[in-house]
Amino acid sequence: QSRGRFRKSNGVVRDESVSFVSHPTETDSSLFGGNSTSPIQEHIYAPPGKVGVAIDVINGKPTVHKIRNGSPLEGLLQHGDIILSIDDVETSNMSAADITHLMVKRMNYRRKISFIRSGNQIQ
Repeated sequence: QSRGRFRKSNGVVRDESVSFVSHPTETDSSLFGGNSTSPIQEHIYAPPGKVGVAIDVINGKPTVHKIRNGSPLEGLLQHGDIILSIDDVETSNMSAADITHLMVKRMNYRRKISFIRSGNQIQ
C-alpha cells in the first residue's frame, strides 16, 4: 500500500496528485456575504491516486492555489476555486494542511470535491 506525500513550500501545502462530473446546486449565500444571488456549487470526482492540486487559505476560505500540469483535475478545477467539502466533509474551517491530509488519507478511493468557481463568488 502506497502512502501519499505532501510538502509545504512558501506557506502553501502541495498534494503530489484528481475525474469530473459537475452537478451544480444552489449554495447558502450567507457563506458569501448574504447577497440574494447564490453562487453555484459544483462537484467533481477525483479518481484514486494523486491529484496534483495545491490548496491555500485565502481570506479564510480554502482555495485552489495551483494545479499541476498533467493533473487529472487539470481543466476541471481552476486557480481561485473555493473548496467547500471533500466527501461531504466540510472544509471551511480547515487549514490547507488539514485539507491536503484529508485528500491523502483517502487517496486509494474516488473522492467527491465540492467547490465554488471563483467567477461565481459573491464579493
